[in-house]
Amino acid sequence: MDTRTILEVIGWIGSGLVVISLMVARQRTFRSLNLTGSLIATAYNLVLGVWPAVGMNATIALIDLYWLIRLRRADASSPAFEAERVEPSSRAPLGSR
Repeated sequence: MDTRTILEVIGWIGSGLVVISLMVARQRTFRSLNLTGSLIATAYNLVLGVWPAVGMNATIALIDLYWLIRLRRADASSPAFEAERVEPSSRAPLGSR
């Protein structure tokens, strides 16, 4: 395979990841796929010298990175489970469930 063909395959992979990311419902997965695709597309367009596409894809990558950081911080600040105190008098007898 020649260099141009390899470059085209890389470009299609980046574009494909961006398209696939748009079909994903989970925000973290969407942002991760979109970030990866945008970074690949940025590099691809940088090699080709397509500056408007470089600017757009780099901006999209920065936006995705920003949101992934916010999602990670939100996960770290909220507990996975919260305990609730139950008074002994409020519990049902064992056989009544």
